[in-house]
Amino acid sequence: MSRYVFAMDIGGTFLDAVVADEDGEITTTKVLATHEDYARCVRTAVAAMSRKLGLSEGRFLARCRLIINGTTVATNVLAEMRGPTVGLLTTRGFADTLYVARVHRWGTVDLSQVRPLPQIVPRDRIAELAERIDKSGRILAGLEETAVEAAVRRLVEDQGIEALAISFLWSFVNPAHERTAARVAHRLYPNLPVSLSSEVFPAIREYERTNTTVIDAFISPGVHKYLSEIEEYLRGNGFSGALRLVHAAGGLSTPDEVRRAPVTLINSGPVAGYVGAMRFGAGIGRPNLITADVGGTSFDTGVIIDGRLSLRHRTSVSAPKDPSPGYLTGLSMMDVSAIGTGGGSIGWVDARGMIRVGPHSAGSNPGPACFGLGGAEPTLTDACVVLNLLDPDNFLGGAQKLSTEAAVLAVRSRLMEPLGLSDEFEAAAAMYRLALAEMANNVRRMSIEKGHDPRSFSLLSYGGAGGLFLAAVCALASVPEMIAPENCAVFSAFGALLSDYRRSALKGCAWRLGGDPRVISEAVSALEAKVTSDAREAGVPSNAIRIERTAEMRFVGQSSEISVPLPQGPVGPAFAASLRENFRAAYIRAFGAGAFWADAEPEIVTLRVTAVAPSTVATRSSTGRASVARTKRARKVFWPFDMAFSEWTVCERDEFSTGGSSVGPLIVESADTTIVVPPGCIASMDRTGSLVIQIAGVEHAATQ
Repeated sequence: MSRYVFAMDIGGTFLDAVVADEDGEITTTKVLATHEDYARCVRTAVAAMSRKLGLSEGRFLARCRLIINGTTVATNVLAEMRGPTVGLLTTRGFADTLYVARVHRWGTVDLSQVRPLPQIVPRDRIAELAERIDKSGRILAGLEETAVEAAVRRLVEDQGIEALAISFLWSFVNPAHERTAARVAHRLYPNLPVSLSSEVFPAIREYERTNTTVIDAFISPGVHKYLSEIEEYLRGNGFSGALRLVHAAGGLSTPDEVRRAPVTLINSGPVAGYVGAMRFGAGIGRPNLITADVGGTSFDTGVIIDGRLSLRHRTSVSAPKDPSPGYLTGLSMMDVSAIGTGGGSIGWVDARGMIRVGPHSAGSNPGPACFGLGGAEPTLTDACVVLNLLDPDNFLGGAQKLSTEAAVLAVRSRLMEPLGLSDEFEAAAAMYRLALAEMANNVRRMSIEKGHDPRSFSLLSYGGAGGLFLAAVCALASVPEMIAPENCAVFSAFGALLSDYRRSALKGCAWRLGGDPRVISEAVSALEAKVTSDAREAGVPSNAIRIERTAEMRFVGQSSEISVPLPQGPVGPAFAASLRENFRAAYIRAFGAGAFWADAEPEIVTLRVTAVAPSTVATRSSTGRASVARTKRARKVFWPFDMAFSEWTVCERDEFSTGGSSVGPLIVESADTTIVVPPGCIASMDRTGSLVIQIAGVEHAATQ
């Protein structure tokens, strides 16, 4: 009896699901996401997958040894500001930390957009306490438990808080006062969720640390509820295996690990696709990839260089209805840039009388107008129906019928008529081209603006809506090749399937090279012991654990850091010399040769140790398809770059043979996605079953 690994990714519009059996055979499905009830969404996916495998839900779950979940539950709580009422305890004199914040320069020249972020904790729900610890961890002013009691009672009984964040100055060096305050709060109100900055983000910078802790408290009840509901459903229906969640740094966590730091679940879904892209690129000999994920609500772009993922520290989390990068936090996340341009993104007219697309999305309820679920706003999916890029009778392999009439009505009433355009095709074409421009800008942001030549990369297209746009985006962004994997429509779930278990611990540790090496040696040893213990508790065998050690470093006097691998071996003179070279090499890669003085001294700010248990899930790629006779069809498509109808060839993806090729204009349809091959581009199938599109007019860089 075959055992399964079942991975799910809950996106803005659909839940994507992938199952791998012991032979590596893959089965996939998609169901509409139900954000008002995530547990129901999971139940629907289990039912759909069970039917595909010809099993009852109970028998299917009983045969799953591992279930992996990437989810938007944490992200959506913050995006919709539907979390609990949060209070904050902080050191006397620091109640305005969240309001003073930092000056963000994010490219706008419109001063009306530079405004304070929406505050999760208003000033009257912040209580100051007369405690003080210095940078060495010495207690300068003790914490009175009676003062804590009074502050917590006021916040709960007068302000009605439902979750508590605690962030004291220098608590990451000595967490004693935070732990005391948490103990008092739990004694008074045992069911009150409490988040400690010394546990959520134990590193320097009180603004980022406090922000991260407040967000953790804000999303904690929603995450806990979600975990409890899906665990209750899975365990109650025969599942006895391991449940894992995808976290923001691109690995897997246990439910208990997530409960201890719910904030790590932010951006859970997009990073899984990034991990899958790295594995996929290594398998097809493409070490340099631009990842492009077009889902229902967003377009997420990342860059993989020499087969390595990019991890960012001190990242921003989007604030609802705010144009800025959002809340600056201490979170470590995969370096992915997201914009609100997806299949469900809404087209609208701004105050200047110009068409805009996104960032607002129709989501899955009511969804695009063409879904026939009550949506009246025109989305990019509706535009593609109007342009005839999508076949309304063959959406999701015919499992869902789309309404052309509803799409036309939405485009006409909300865009064409208000703007006095000639017809719905002109309005839909404007939406399509505007979306392409936004997507191309995001690709440039992650390539050219970071010093990378896009002509040296291939673009990996995935997400259910990616195929509709990304070949044209490649042409605009000077990327010579687009690759659409066989499972591109559910690729984030596929990436979750292949993700490693990763458990990190960090410690603020100010150390200048040449200082007492015992400081680093003892700190690294303690962090290694912690993550190793956590990994064993998660069921990882000791011999399967690999340790990664890094440090956030800067030159003395700088205000920001870069991540640098720590040298292997004991900490001593050779360690310091090797670390200096590692740092300088990383600095040159990031900022160029000659970017620092030759005698400038580096220093460590934060240490990070990660326990990694590599994925044991095996998948089997297609070994090629036999040549089959093509049943050529054709339909009239309104191509936005010609602003006219023309006849395009339409074929099924399975009609491609390995090594065969076709020249666009061409539409390639499959059960879960549609791929547009623009005029002049050449589409072929490689040995893995991936559709590879060579972009007309774009040449590879000479260095490749």
